[in-house]
Amino acid sequence: MKIIGKAVGWLFSPPPSPISWAKVILWWEIRRIPYNIFAGLYGILCFFIFLWAMTTSGPSDDGEDFFEPFALFLAPFVVNFCYTLGWLVGVAARTLLPSLSPRFGPGLMKVGIGFSVLMISIPAVISVGFRLVQLARGAQ
Repeated sequence: MKIIGKAVGWLFSPPPSPISWAKVILWWEIRRIPYNIFAGLYGILCFFIFLWAMTTSGPSDDGEDFFEPFALFLAPFVVNFCYTLGWLVGVAARTLLPSLSPRFGPGLMKVGIGFSVLMISIPAVISVGFRLVQLARGAQ
């Protein structure tokens, strides 16, 4: 648990002062791989929850898929595009407000991770909700 605490502390530690646009970008890019590992593992977990809910809910209509395979291919690119928006907003904010708190970047990272978790969870939450409604109605 100590290692996880240190990793989380590092992830949300502010960039070193003085904070330049280059340090903002470097701060974000150094954290991209841990973010992608987290998002990927969480995405895989949600995908398996989604598959369980859909495969136990009965047959689908002819010609309908449970999921869009292209979305699985596109998801990592969308997640990384949104991650890049984090440092773009950080650079713009620092340019407009040079006296901005060093905690702005870590705060933005927390909001971004929360948004990622929300977006990745949506298919699993909807499919589990659908399955729970089926079970409540007595469907096997």
